[in-house]
Amino acid sequence: MQRIILIVLSLVLTACSAEQVYDLSQGVRRNECSKLADSDTRERCFQSADKDYQHYLNDQQDKPY
Repeated sequence: MQRIILIVLSLVLTACSAEQVYDLSQGVRRNECSKLADSDTRERCFQSADKDYQHYLNDQQDKPY
């Protein structure tokens, strides 16, 4: 988890776009999904990790704050 935070922080500090940071974090997440033993849980994890940035933004706009 600390590794992810450091990667994201370093990218933000080097002026990466939000979409680039999102794409990187999704790659890390897919890697974590591959470690799950249960195939159903792993598949759901991959489906969530494969959501593109635009779909992610649309989902975020639909959530009440």
